[in-house]
Amino acid sequence: MEQFVYLTAESSLKNLQFVVSNPENVSDETARQLLNRLFKQHEEMFLLQGSGFNMANQIDQWLNEFDPSNPETKQRIIDKTMSDVRGFYHEFLSKRDIFPFDLEIRTNNENRKYVHSTKYDQPLENITRADERDGAMLDGIKIATNLIANAKPGTVVFLNSSKGWSGLPTGAHPDNQTYVYWIDNEGDLKALTLRSDTGIQTSEKLVGIEKIEASLIDRIKNIVKKPVVMRVVGDGFIQVLDLIEKASGEKLNKLRDEITNRETYIQLTDKEDQEVKQILDNLESFLNYEINDKDEATIKKLAAAIGKSILDMQHAVNKREAKYNSETRAVVGFDDDRVKYQVLSQEVKQILGCSNGIKERSFGFDSKGPLDFSCHKCNGTNTRPYEGYCTECKHCGAVFDGCGAQ
Repeated sequence: MEQFVYLTAESSLKNLQFVVSNPENVSDETARQLLNRLFKQHEEMFLLQGSGFNMANQIDQWLNEFDPSNPETKQRIIDKTMSDVRGFYHEFLSKRDIFPFDLEIRTNNENRKYVHSTKYDQPLENITRADERDGAMLDGIKIATNLIANAKPGTVVFLNSSKGWSGLPTGAHPDNQTYVYWIDNEGDLKALTLRSDTGIQTSEKLVGIEKIEASLIDRIKNIVKKPVVMRVVGDGFIQVLDLIEKASGEKLNKLRDEITNRETYIQLTDKEDQEVKQILDNLESFLNYEINDKDEATIKKLAAAIGKSILDMQHAVNKREAKYNSETRAVVGFDDDRVKYQVLSQEVKQILGCSNGIKERSFGFDSKGPLDFSCHKCNGTNTRPYEGYCTECKHCGAVFDGCGAQ
């Protein structure tokens, strides 16, 4: 039985007015500074500051890479923005126990194969935080990516990350995540994260660790440093799930259903996902038809549209989850959109989790300074690996003094 709770806007909120600055040359400001200037008071909720989504990074792409006279640059940035928004939905908002991540096997200048993250445009190991679990996560990723790059068709490599201690300032990981990399019979690399509530003993059994006397932290580090490789026939993701169930002694029916129907969930073609799909379609249409320049009014409209779409997806998930929750759940209704989006913004900020040891863009800094910086020659945005360096611009090839640490 659903209960509807209506929140009333405070009178002070109703008196607030939107503030739009006069168009100015924005090239001397960082995207973050520009957004902080344009968005005031309750409007800040659309920036999602403090969540896993970095709005400044999105706007930086549009400011530095979008050429209004060149339609190709616009389509390229729309594709990147939509990929980031869809990825945020699958990983953080969807409440599913699976989420995809796009990887490719590429060959570098030294003719060596490596695993490339298309979302971050970096080798997978470069976007893995060096301080995740005292470096054990990165060690495991390096071993796994070497196995993946050199694997034959019909091979699965999986890496298990237990819930609990992470070594990160964001706190403990709330669930167990198994990162499955499957080279199918055609040689294509497919990757999926399987999320579960299994404990550390299951994790140890899964990767073949015998019971040993060690601290909890050392046990977690030992697990993530030990990827498993195996030959498979049929669906590689299902076969890894079979191993998880065997190690845990539990039937993970929800996870099995989602893996079996993963294309439906990933492509958002299921009836339950139609509202989310419509939100994403509307955002893509907006980017295509409403964003045609880079003045301040347009940039503000752009950021607000992206943020609103993410909050609308959170609301759609809330309604979907309420239908299937076995306990009585309150479904929140609102008499004022500003209150609605303030509440949803707080919900998004409270979502926990970090997949695959990947450094989320919201961290933004390491001991060397900002991770994102602009090329001195072409002004294109580059991203250093966490605690690492970038020697040349990925856009124009210009060499950086100081190896890109700004």
